[in-house]
Amino acid sequence: MDELGKLQVSGENIDIYSAQTDYEKLFSDVWKFSSGAKFSKVKTVYENRLTNWRGTVAEEDGRYEDYFKYDESRYALYANVYFKKAKFEWNAGLRGEYTRAKGVSYVKNEINKNDYFRLFPSVFVYYKLNESNGLMAYYGKRIDRPSYQLVDPYVSYVSDVAVRMGNPGLKPQYTDAVELTYLLKNKYYFSFRAHLMKNRFTDFQMVDNGVTVTTVTNSSRRNWYHFTAYVPFDWRIWNSSVYLMSGLYDLADGNRKEKAFTFQFEWQNYLQFTDNFGMQALFLFVPKSSGSENVYLKNRRHLAQFDLSLDYSFWGGRMMLSAGLDDVFNTCGERHYVSEYDDVSEDARLRPFSGGRNFWVGLKYNFSIGKKKSSVHSKEKSNTDEMRRL
Repeated sequence: MDELGKLQVSGENIDIYSAQTDYEKLFSDVWKFSSGAKFSKVKTVYENRLTNWRGTVAEEDGRYEDYFKYDESRYALYANVYFKKAKFEWNAGLRGEYTRAKGVSYVKNEINKNDYFRLFPSVFVYYKLNESNGLMAYYGKRIDRPSYQLVDPYVSYVSDVAVRMGNPGLKPQYTDAVELTYLLKNKYYFSFRAHLMKNRFTDFQMVDNGVTVTTVTNSSRRNWYHFTAYVPFDWRIWNSSVYLMSGLYDLADGNRKEKAFTFQFEWQNYLQFTDNFGMQALFLFVPKSSGSENVYLKNRRHLAQFDLSLDYSFWGGRMMLSAGLDDVFNTCGERHYVSEYDDVSEDARLRPFSGGRNFWVGLKYNFSIGKKKSSVHSKEKSNTDEMRRL
Protein backbone atom coordinates (compact mmCIF):
# COMPACT_ATOMS: atom_id res chain seq x y z
CA MET A 1 0.00 0.00 0.00
CA ASP A 2 1.32 3.45 -0.92
CA GLU A 3 2.07 5.68 2.03
CA LEU A 4 -0.15 8.75 2.37
CA GLY A 5 1.57 12.04 3.18
CA LYS A 6 0.56 15.68 3.48
CA LEU A 7 2.60 18.80 2.80
CA GLN A 8 1.31 22.23 3.82
CA VAL A 9 3.21 25.14 2.26
CA SER A 10 2.61 28.73 3.33
CA GLY A 11 4.18 32.05 2.51
CA GLU A 12 3.65 35.53 3.87
CA ASN A 13 4.86 39.02 3.14
CA ILE A 14 4.35 41.86 5.62
CA ASP A 15 5.25 45.49 4.88
CA ILE A 16 5.14 48.06 7.69
CA TYR A 17 5.36 51.82 7.11
CA SER A 18 5.20 54.37 9.89
CA ALA A 19 5.89 58.03 10.59
CA GLN A 20 5.84 59.85 13.91
CA THR A 21 6.38 63.42 15.05
CA ASP A 22 6.57 64.75 18.61
CA TYR A 23 6.52 68.17 20.25
CA GLU A 24 7.62 69.04 23.80
CA LYS A 25 7.41 72.35 25.66
CA LEU A 26 8.78 73.09 29.13
CA PHE A 27 6.75 75.99 30.56
CA SER A 28 8.52 76.15 33.93
CA ASP A 29 10.42 74.01 36.40
CA VAL A 30 7.19 72.24 37.33
CA TRP A 31 5.08 72.13 34.14
CA LYS A 32 5.78 70.31 30.89
CA PHE A 33 3.53 69.70 27.87
CA SER A 34 4.07 67.20 25.06
CA SER A 35 2.04 66.13 22.06
CA GLY A 36 2.49 64.19 18.87
CA ALA A 37 1.02 62.42 15.89
CA LYS A 38 1.62 59.03 14.35
CA PHE A 39 0.64 57.31 11.13
CA SER A 40 1.21 53.63 10.42
CA LYS A 41 0.24 51.36 7.56
CA VAL A 42 0.48 47.59 7.29
CA LYS A 43 0.10 45.56 4.10
CA THR A 44 0.12 41.76 4.32
CA VAL A 45 -0.22 38.96 1.78
CA TYR A 46 -0.70 35.30 2.73
CA GLU A 47 -0.60 32.29 0.45
CA ASN A 48 -1.21 28.71 1.59
CA ARG A 49 -1.85 25.34 0.01
CA LEU A 50 -2.00 21.72 1.11
CA THR A 51 -0.72 18.86 -1.06
CA ASN A 52 -1.66 15.21 -0.56
CA TRP A 53 0.92 12.61 -1.56
CA ARG A 54 0.10 8.98 -2.19
CA GLY A 55 3.28 7.29 -3.21
CA THR A 56 4.76 9.52 -5.92
CA VAL A 57 1.43 11.04 -6.96
CA ALA A 58 0.72 14.58 -5.66
CA GLU A 59 -2.69 16.24 -5.57
CA GLU A 60 -3.53 19.67 -4.14
CA ASP A 61 -6.41 19.83 -1.67
CA GLY A 62 -8.51 22.86 -2.66
CA ARG A 63 -10.24 22.97 0.73
CA TYR A 64 -7.06 24.41 2.28
CA GLU A 65 -6.04 26.85 -0.43
CA ASP A 66 -5.66 30.48 0.63
CA TYR A 67 -4.76 33.82 -0.91
CA PHE A 68 -5.46 36.67 1.48
CA LYS A 69 -4.56 40.39 1.57
CA TYR A 70 -4.92 42.62 4.61
CA ASP A 71 -4.41 46.41 4.74
CA GLU A 72 -4.56 48.47 7.91
CA SER A 73 -4.06 52.23 8.33
CA ARG A 74 -3.94 53.92 11.71
CA TYR A 75 -3.98 57.64 12.59
CA ALA A 76 -3.19 58.75 16.15
CA LEU A 77 -2.88 62.00 18.10
CA TYR A 78 -1.81 62.40 21.70
CA ALA A 79 -1.36 65.12 24.33
CA ASN A 80 0.33 64.85 27.70
CA VAL A 81 0.72 67.18 30.71
CA TYR A 82 3.36 66.62 33.40
CA PHE A 83 3.63 68.38 36.80
CA LYS A 84 6.20 67.98 39.58
CA LYS A 85 6.63 70.09 42.68
CA ALA A 86 7.91 69.28 46.15
CA LYS A 87 6.37 65.94 47.22
CA PHE A 88 3.74 65.79 44.50
CA GLU A 89 4.08 64.54 40.91
CA TRP A 90 1.44 63.73 38.33
CA ASN A 91 1.08 63.00 34.65
CA ALA A 92 -2.12 62.98 32.56
CA GLY A 93 -2.48 62.05 28.92
CA LEU A 94 -5.04 61.39 26.23
CA ARG A 95 -4.52 59.49 22.97
CA GLY A 96 -7.03 59.22 20.14
CA GLU A 97 -6.75 56.56 17.44
CA TYR A 98 -8.67 56.00 14.22
CA THR A 99 -8.12 52.67 12.44
CA ARG A 100 -9.23 51.52 9.01
CA ALA A 101 -8.76 47.86 8.12
CA LYS A 102 -9.68 45.80 5.07
CA GLY A 103 -9.21 42.09 4.47
CA VAL A 104 -9.78 40.37 1.12
CA SER A 105 -9.94 36.59 0.70
CA TYR A 106 -9.60 35.88 -3.02
CA VAL A 107 -10.28 32.16 -2.56
CA LYS A 108 -13.48 32.64 -0.55
CA ASN A 109 -14.36 35.81 -2.47
CA GLU A 110 -14.93 37.72 0.78
CA ILE A 111 -14.22 41.34 1.72
CA ASN A 112 -14.25 42.37 5.38
CA LYS A 113 -13.87 45.96 6.63
CA ASN A 114 -13.38 47.22 10.16
CA ASP A 115 -13.22 50.95 11.01
CA TYR A 116 -13.15 52.26 14.58
CA PHE A 117 -12.14 55.28 16.69
CA ARG A 118 -11.14 55.07 20.36
CA LEU A 119 -9.86 57.38 23.11
CA PHE A 120 -7.25 56.17 25.59
CA PRO A 121 -6.81 58.26 28.76
CA SER A 122 -4.06 57.70 31.34
CA VAL A 123 -3.28 59.25 34.72
CA PHE A 124 -0.28 58.72 37.01
CA VAL A 125 0.08 60.26 40.49
CA TYR A 126 3.00 59.99 42.91
CA TYR A 127 3.14 61.36 46.44
CA LYS A 128 6.43 61.32 48.35
CA LEU A 129 5.72 60.54 52.01
CA ASN A 130 9.34 61.14 53.04
CA GLU A 131 12.84 60.67 51.67
CA SER A 132 12.48 56.90 51.24
CA ASN A 133 8.75 56.10 51.04
CA GLY A 134 6.00 56.99 48.58
CA LEU A 135 2.60 56.16 47.13
CA MET A 136 1.86 55.72 43.41
CA ALA A 137 -1.52 55.48 41.68
CA TYR A 138 -2.17 54.76 38.01
CA TYR A 139 -5.10 54.42 35.62
CA GLY A 140 -4.85 53.69 31.94
CA LYS A 141 -6.92 52.32 29.08
CA ARG A 142 -5.03 49.97 26.76
CA ILE A 143 -5.65 48.25 23.46
CA ASP A 144 -4.37 44.94 22.05
CA ARG A 145 -5.04 44.35 18.38
CA PRO A 146 -5.35 40.87 16.87
CA SER A 147 -2.34 39.56 14.99
CA TYR A 148 -2.59 39.76 11.21
CA GLN A 149 -2.85 35.97 10.94
CA LEU A 150 -5.89 35.79 13.26
CA VAL A 151 -8.05 37.88 10.90
CA ASP A 152 -7.29 35.60 7.92
CA PRO A 153 -10.38 33.37 7.32
CA TYR A 154 -8.08 30.63 5.96
CA VAL A 155 -8.90 27.07 7.10
CA SER A 156 -5.67 25.45 8.32
CA TYR A 157 -5.28 21.68 8.31
CA VAL A 158 -4.57 20.13 11.74
CA SER A 159 -5.68 16.54 11.16
CA ASP A 160 -8.32 14.69 9.15
CA VAL A 161 -10.87 15.47 11.88
CA ALA A 162 -9.64 18.89 13.09
CA VAL A 163 -9.02 22.29 11.46
CA ARG A 164 -8.27 25.82 12.61
CA MET A 165 -9.60 28.97 10.98
CA GLY A 166 -9.17 32.71 11.45
CA ASN A 167 -11.88 35.24 12.15
CA PRO A 168 -11.97 38.28 9.80
CA GLY A 169 -14.47 39.99 12.11
CA LEU A 170 -12.13 39.88 15.11
CA LYS A 171 -11.90 43.21 16.95
CA PRO A 172 -9.28 44.56 19.40
CA GLN A 173 -9.44 43.73 23.08
CA TYR A 174 -9.45 46.56 25.64
CA THR A 175 -8.14 46.74 29.20
CA ASP A 176 -8.83 49.24 31.98
CA ALA A 177 -5.85 49.07 34.35
CA VAL A 178 -5.97 50.47 37.89
CA GLU A 179 -2.88 50.18 40.11
CA LEU A 180 -1.94 51.37 43.59
CA THR A 181 1.68 50.91 44.72
CA TYR A 182 3.51 51.54 47.98
CA LEU A 183 7.25 52.18 47.66
CA LEU A 184 9.20 51.36 50.82
CA LYS A 185 12.77 52.60 51.35
CA ASN A 186 13.04 53.32 47.61
CA LYS A 187 13.56 49.62 46.84
CA TYR A 188 10.58 47.50 47.97
CA TYR A 189 7.39 47.57 45.91
CA PHE A 190 3.94 46.39 47.03
CA SER A 191 1.09 46.78 44.53
CA PHE A 192 -2.63 46.11 44.31
CA ARG A 193 -3.84 45.94 40.72
CA ALA A 194 -7.07 45.45 38.82
CA HIS A 195 -6.96 44.74 35.08
CA LEU A 196 -10.43 44.67 33.53
CA MET A 197 -10.37 43.27 30.01
CA LYS A 198 -13.27 42.98 27.58
CA ASN A 199 -13.56 41.72 24.00
CA ARG A 200 -10.86 39.15 24.87
CA PHE A 201 -9.33 36.94 22.20
CA THR A 202 -10.56 33.48 23.13
CA ASP A 203 -10.15 30.14 21.40
CA PHE A 204 -13.48 28.49 20.74
CA GLN A 205 -14.14 24.96 19.48
CA MET A 206 -17.19 23.48 17.79
CA VAL A 207 -18.02 20.39 15.72
CA ASP A 208 -19.10 20.84 12.09
CA ASN A 209 -19.98 17.67 10.10
CA GLY A 210 -17.77 15.54 12.33
CA VAL A 211 -14.79 17.93 12.13
CA THR A 212 -13.58 19.88 15.19
CA VAL A 213 -13.19 23.55 14.23
CA THR A 214 -11.10 25.90 16.37
CA THR A 215 -11.36 29.65 15.88
CA VAL A 216 -10.88 32.88 17.86
CA THR A 217 -13.70 35.12 19.08
CA ASN A 218 -14.21 38.31 21.14
CA SER A 219 -16.83 36.61 23.29
CA SER A 220 -15.18 36.69 26.71
CA ARG A 221 -14.08 39.12 29.39
CA ARG A 222 -11.47 38.77 32.13
CA ASN A 223 -11.19 40.72 35.37
CA TRP A 224 -7.87 40.10 37.10
CA TYR A 225 -7.39 41.31 40.67
CA HIS A 226 -3.94 40.66 42.09
CA PHE A 227 -1.29 41.64 44.61
CA THR A 228 2.39 41.82 43.68
CA ALA A 229 5.47 42.30 45.82
CA TYR A 230 9.07 42.89 44.83
CA VAL A 231 11.61 42.53 47.65
CA PRO A 232 15.36 42.76 46.92
CA PHE A 233 18.07 42.18 49.50
CA ASP A 234 21.88 42.07 49.49
CA TRP A 235 24.40 40.41 51.77
CA ARG A 236 28.11 40.60 50.98
CA ILE A 237 28.63 38.82 47.64
CA TRP A 238 24.97 37.73 47.46
CA ASN A 239 22.36 39.82 45.60
CA SER A 240 18.84 38.45 45.70
CA SER A 241 15.27 39.48 44.93
CA VAL A 242 11.87 37.89 45.44
CA TYR A 243 8.86 38.53 43.21
CA LEU A 244 5.46 37.33 44.41
CA MET A 245 2.17 37.56 42.55
CA SER A 246 -1.15 36.28 43.88
CA GLY A 247 -4.64 37.06 42.69
CA LEU A 248 -8.00 36.06 41.31
CA TYR A 249 -9.32 35.65 37.76
CA ASP A 250 -12.99 36.50 37.30
CA LEU A 251 -13.84 35.02 33.90
CA ALA A 252 -16.97 35.03 31.77
CA ASP A 253 -17.81 33.82 28.26
CA GLY A 254 -21.49 34.12 27.40
CA ASN A 255 -23.45 32.41 30.19
CA ARG A 256 -20.38 30.53 31.36
CA LYS A 257 -18.53 31.99 34.36
CA GLU A 258 -15.63 30.91 36.51
CA LYS A 259 -13.33 32.21 39.22
CA ALA A 260 -9.77 30.92 39.47
CA PHE A 261 -6.87 31.50 41.87
CA THR A 262 -3.53 32.52 40.37
CA PHE A 263 -0.12 32.45 42.02
CA GLN A 264 3.53 32.86 40.96
CA PHE A 265 6.76 32.95 42.97
CA GLU A 266 10.16 33.95 41.53
CA TRP A 267 13.44 34.01 43.43
CA GLN A 268 16.39 35.59 41.59
CA ASN A 269 19.92 35.19 43.02
CA TYR A 270 23.36 36.39 41.97
CA LEU A 271 26.70 35.56 43.61
CA GLN A 272 29.69 37.76 42.69
CA PHE A 273 32.63 35.55 43.64
CA THR A 274 35.32 37.82 42.16
CA ASP A 275 35.38 41.01 40.11
CA ASN A 276 35.26 38.87 36.97
CA PHE A 277 33.32 35.74 37.92
CA GLY A 278 29.72 35.30 39.01
CA MET A 279 26.85 32.83 39.21
CA GLN A 280 23.12 33.38 38.69
CA ALA A 281 20.25 31.16 39.84
CA LEU A 282 16.51 31.54 39.30
CA PHE A 283 13.76 29.55 40.98
CA LEU A 284 10.22 29.79 39.57
CA PHE A 285 7.15 28.13 41.11
CA VAL A 286 3.55 28.07 39.87
CA PRO A 287 1.26 25.64 41.76
CA LYS A 288 -1.11 23.18 40.14
CA SER A 289 -4.06 25.05 41.64
CA SER A 290 -3.19 28.26 39.78
CA GLY A 291 -6.11 28.77 37.43
CA SER A 292 -6.36 29.11 33.66
CA GLU A 293 -7.37 32.33 31.89
CA ASN A 294 -10.02 30.50 29.84
CA VAL A 295 -13.32 29.12 31.12
CA TYR A 296 -13.08 26.29 28.57
CA LEU A 297 -9.48 25.24 29.18
CA LYS A 298 -7.60 24.13 32.29
CA ASN A 299 -3.90 23.45 32.67
CA ARG A 300 -3.65 20.76 35.32
CA ARG A 301 0.04 20.94 36.05
CA HIS A 302 2.27 22.81 38.45
CA LEU A 303 5.63 24.28 37.49
CA ALA A 304 8.79 24.29 39.60
CA GLN A 305 11.69 25.48 37.48
CA PHE A 306 15.34 26.06 38.41
CA ASP A 307 17.75 27.91 36.06
CA LEU A 308 21.49 28.17 36.62
CA SER A 309 24.14 30.19 34.75
CA LEU A 310 27.77 31.38 35.10
CA ASP A 311 29.45 34.44 33.63
CA TYR A 312 33.07 35.49 33.29
CA SER A 313 34.28 38.91 32.14
CA PHE A 314 37.71 39.58 30.72
CA TRP A 315 39.65 41.93 28.45
CA GLY A 316 39.16 44.84 30.81
CA GLY A 317 35.48 44.05 31.22
CA ARG A 318 34.74 44.46 27.53
CA MET A 319 34.05 40.75 26.92
CA MET A 320 31.48 38.68 28.80
CA LEU A 321 31.31 34.90 28.41
CA SER A 322 28.13 33.30 29.78
CA ALA A 323 26.83 29.75 29.92
CA GLY A 324 23.75 28.32 31.55
CA LEU A 325 21.32 25.47 31.95
CA ASP A 326 17.62 26.38 32.02
CA ASP A 327 15.22 24.07 33.85
CA VAL A 328 17.99 22.00 35.41
CA PHE A 329 15.59 19.30 36.63
CA ASN A 330 13.62 19.20 33.35
CA THR A 331 10.26 20.09 34.88
CA CYS A 332 8.91 21.89 31.79
CA GLY A 333 8.14 18.69 29.95
CA GLU A 334 4.68 17.22 29.60
CA ARG A 335 1.62 19.45 30.03
CA HIS A 336 -1.85 18.22 30.93
CA TYR A 337 -4.74 20.16 29.36
CA VAL A 338 -8.45 19.61 29.83
CA SER A 339 -10.89 21.48 27.56
CA GLU A 340 -14.67 21.33 27.88
CA TYR A 341 -16.89 23.05 25.31
CA ASP A 342 -20.59 22.55 24.66
CA ASP A 343 -20.03 19.78 22.12
CA VAL A 344 -16.26 19.15 22.36
CA SER A 345 -14.36 17.62 25.27
CA GLU A 346 -10.65 16.81 25.29
CA ASP A 347 -8.14 15.48 27.80
CA ALA A 348 -4.68 15.89 26.32
CA ARG A 349 -1.13 15.32 27.54
CA LEU A 350 1.33 17.23 25.38
CA ARG A 351 5.12 17.39 25.30
CA PRO A 352 6.07 20.61 23.50
CA PHE A 353 9.13 21.02 21.31
CA SER A 354 10.20 24.10 23.28
CA GLY A 355 10.73 24.24 27.03
CA GLY A 356 12.38 21.80 29.37
CA ARG A 357 16.11 21.49 29.96
CA ASN A 358 18.06 23.83 27.69
CA PHE A 359 21.82 24.51 27.59
CA TRP A 360 23.07 27.81 26.15
CA VAL A 361 26.31 29.76 25.69
CA GLY A 362 26.68 33.48 24.95
CA LEU A 363 29.50 35.92 24.23
CA LYS A 364 28.98 39.70 24.52
CA TYR A 365 31.28 42.63 23.70
CA ASN A 366 30.75 46.07 25.25
CA PHE A 367 32.03 48.92 23.05
CA SER A 368 31.40 51.70 25.61
CA ILE A 369 33.64 50.56 28.48
CA GLY A 370 36.68 52.80 28.92
CA LYS A 371 35.32 55.45 26.58
CA LYS A 372 33.34 58.61 27.18
CA LYS A 373 29.69 57.83 26.71
CA SER A 374 27.61 60.12 24.53
CA SER A 375 24.22 61.30 25.73
CA VAL A 376 21.40 58.95 24.87
CA HIS A 377 17.86 60.05 24.07
CA SER A 378 15.58 57.04 24.43
CA LYS A 379 12.53 57.01 22.20
CA GLU A 380 9.90 54.38 21.59
CA LYS A 381 10.11 53.03 18.07
CA SER A 382 7.09 54.02 16.07
CA ASN A 383 6.42 50.50 14.76
CA THR A 384 6.79 48.64 18.08
CA ASP A 385 3.12 47.68 18.25
CA GLU A 386 3.03 46.48 14.65
CA MET A 387 6.12 44.29 15.10
CA ARG A 388 4.67 42.76 18.26
CA ARG A 389 1.61 41.60 16.30
CA LEU A 390 3.63 39.58 13.78
